[in-house]
Amino acid sequence: AFTIDLENDFPSLPGKANNLALSYIDIGMLDSATYFLKIIEQHVKKNPSPDFELSYLSNMGRIARSKKDHSTAVGFYEQAKTVAWEYQEPSWIYDTYSALAETYEYAGQYKEANKYYVLYKAYRDSTLSQENFKVANDLQHKYEQEKKEKELVKLNALNQQKSMLNRILF
Repeated sequence: AFTIDLENDFPSLPGKANNLALSYIDIGMLDSATYFLKIIEQHVKKNPSPDFELSYLSNMGRIARSKKDHSTAVGFYEQAKTVAWEYQEPSWIYDTYSALAETYEYAGQYKEANKYYVLYKAYRDSTLSQENFKVANDLQHKYEQEKKEKELVKLNALNQQKSMLNRILF
């Protein structure tokens, strides 16, 4: 059985509560999910944490959307978007755009859904391009370093051979 010891288990409490909330959302037990998300909300009020604040807001949005309360869901996702932009975390930003696009689509507000889908796609593609460029650049740098190291090893070996020949001959 899962128990929460607020005194001794506090550092891992929000993570455990979030995982339980996600599980309950996935199986449709939305009241149970809300209970665990309220634990995160209390934690965030006492110990501000952008990760858990965003989790709380996004998952409350998922619950509201599941209940077909689209305006409440949009409110939570808009707050999540504000947190994402405040901390300049690319994956959080495009995830909130995606959630807003889906919510507006479910609400039948296709113009807004399209607007957020376009923002999601553009921001995600841009982020992935930047990440891919960084990976390619890192690989190129690593290749150049290894190439230089191999060349140094060859030069050192050649110098040792020359040194030995000089000692033998002179």
